[in-house]
Amino acid sequence: MDMENIETNQYPNKGRQVGIDLAKCLAIIFMIIMHVLMQFDADEHSTFYQMYDLIFGSILAAPVFMTAMGVGLAYSSKSTPKKIIFRGINIFIIAFILNVVRVIPKFIIAGVEKDSELLFISVFYNSICGDILVFAGLALILFGLLKLAKLKDYMILLIAVIFSLLVTFIPVFVTNNVILNFLSGLFFPTMYGKDVNMVFPIMSWFIFPAFGYWFGNQLKKTNKPNLFYLITGLIGAVIGVTGFILEEYLTFGFVGFTTEITFYGMKIYDALFCLGTTLALFALCHYISKISSLKLQQGYISMSNSLNLNYIIHYLIVNYIAIPLTYYYGVIPLYAMLLVAVGIIIISTALSILLKGYIKMKVNEDPHSLWRFINAA
Repeated sequence: MDMENIETNQYPNKGRQVGIDLAKCLAIIFMIIMHVLMQFDADEHSTFYQMYDLIFGSILAAPVFMTAMGVGLAYSSKSTPKKIIFRGINIFIIAFILNVVRVIPKFIIAGVEKDSELLFISVFYNSICGDILVFAGLALILFGLLKLAKLKDYMILLIAVIFSLLVTFIPVFVTNNVILNFLSGLFFPTMYGKDVNMVFPIMSWFIFPAFGYWFGNQLKKTNKPNLFYLITGLIGAVIGVTGFILEEYLTFGFVGFTTEITFYGMKIYDALFCLGTTLALFALCHYISKISSLKLQQGYISMSNSLNLNYIIHYLIVNYIAIPLTYYYGVIPLYAMLLVAVGIIIISTALSILLKGYIKMKVNEDPHSLWRFINAA
């Protein structure tokens, strides 16, 4: 969710929150590096991979991305219920188009090599697997419906907390049916036999945009944003560090048991400490943005505005490079993966900013063209 169109109303802190833009930029950078490591088959048992996956690929990536989306909802003039639902449907559809397009290399290789297992994975596994964009679409649709019911921000947050409590105490749903796995995995933690083919179910993750929405509304009301960020950042740091240490020391939660099901199907205690670290990062980014030059600030804003496009472009580049390379030539060294990640960050960011500008130009030329559906995402 971008913050291109900021509301102009009575709130004292109604201006653009460049620190939130910067936090979103960091989240997408962390995601890109993580996706490169995953798709290039980096050694999952190495210390570097495990530490990066836990801290930057997990705690400081998706939770920050989703919480910032909620903040954007609080600040955006596009936040009428119908517009939110429309945007959610667009993102949901685009997410599944991305799923299909990004598995084409696997599909081609499976056909050429007559690899039936890879064919199954590419067609029936990856193409209908959830994704953070799938979740974002569903979350926006749910947001729109709740706002249509005229629920206040704290009521939406309460519903999200109830969702999180439910998945904390309800056992993981296990099925051997691919379609049932897909459908149930959209809403609550699900396993396909012994495997996890479910990411970001709405009941586990809705707490992040819901909290971001509530946080954004409080942020708008303050006339002392520096003090606001200082207080919330310190509280968040205490919660985040304490939660991390407790989960590690007492061996519980996704820190104590770092697996796909414990992360994607996170419980309420996992969500609370992730929200704490997110608040700390928001505060840090706020203060960094304050000392950044105007050019840097504009860079954060431009990258933030084109975040969804950046996500789509980088994922396509990663898959179209990594899948054939690793299938035919094996694993490349870690330093080479990191160099590839840096290159993809630069290329996908530049392309997404340029494409965002082009799409806006086409929409301005013809507001009723098909470009408006992409622009709405």
